[in-house]
Amino acid sequence: MFDNEVLIRINNLFNLYFGFNSFLDDMVYALQSDYKSTEFADRIHKISHIMPAIADDVQEFAKRRGYKLKRGAISETDTVNLNSELSWIKKALEFSYNVESTIKEVIRVCSTTDNPVLEDFFRNLYVQKQAEITYQFIMFVEGYSKLEQEDLSSLWDSEYETYEVIKI
Repeated sequence: MFDNEVLIRINNLFNLYFGFNSFLDDMVYALQSDYKSTEFADRIHKISHIMPAIADDVQEFAKRRGYKLKRGAISETDTVNLNSELSWIKKALEFSYNVESTIKEVIRVCSTTDNPVLEDFFRNLYVQKQAEITYQFIMFVEGYSKLEQEDLSSLWDSEYETYEVIKI
């Protein structure tokens, strides 16, 4: 059984993944329309599709334990000051760190419940999925920062093409 504090935090995490998906979809649109970085946009789009899948995993986990998570309204991320590809990538990394922080908080609260299955589920979510997503954005920032110009298309023709989109 989840206590109320655990359920609230899990529900917040559930909704955060949908917010991350929404932000990444906005990022894809900006990369395609404003920066003509279609190949990079395709990679981000693949990552964005992972977010609702992870949210579904969290929801299914809760459902099997008799709880229904409530999907709330997605708050819009302020994108007004995102005026370069690098600023979008850094904002995505910041969002990913926020998700990681939320997962860690869920794990912390779960550790007080004497329910190892609950704690293990979220530890595995962090290690097997979210940490890899964050790492992906760290690689994007590092790779982009090494470029002289603001054109990500050359990033995928360079040594960084070996970074595959996470398969979850």
